[in-house]
Amino acid sequence: MKLKNNTLILFVLSLILLTFIMQSFAIYASNYDNLNLVSVAKWQFNEDNPYEKITINLDNSADLTNLSGGKIAPGSKGNFTIKVSNKTSDVAINYKIDILESNVPMNFHITNYEELKEGLLNYHEEKDLTFYWEWDYSSSLEMDEDDSLYMGKDLILNLAITGSQKIN
Repeated sequence: MKLKNNTLILFVLSLILLTFIMQSFAIYASNYDNLNLVSVAKWQFNEDNPYEKITINLDNSADLTNLSGGKIAPGSKGNFTIKVSNKTSDVAINYKIDILESNVPMNFHITNYEELKEGLLNYHEEKDLTFYWEWDYSSSLEMDEDDSLYMGKDLILNLAITGSQKIN
């Protein structure tokens, strides 16, 4: 009889202990499931490429009223447009446009480069950036010699566009 009582007491204690263990596991499991609800925002810049090199032939972007005999020459002007896109991202992106080594004369410049070279694209946003360029006319001997190196050649401007996720 004493053995039956001990067995019964042991069985009841086991059930109580098992109940506490199951409750602890249930709380842990539900908390663990809640942690899995965090999602990570996707981000892409310029359709899968966070770095893009662009080559622009300035002959194709010249203002036709400023050409000398149908050719780009000192005194010519023009513009070109670059589209930066953050359409497929869920986060904001900082972009930066750098001028790489290019085949342009010393007195060539982009008049609004400082305004457009860096910026922010909010998520799902696109921007068209229009850059205005000029090949200044100069009467200095140094500039004339430099300008003559580009006679009959294509003027090529190389740009690098880099995007990085905006971090608050």
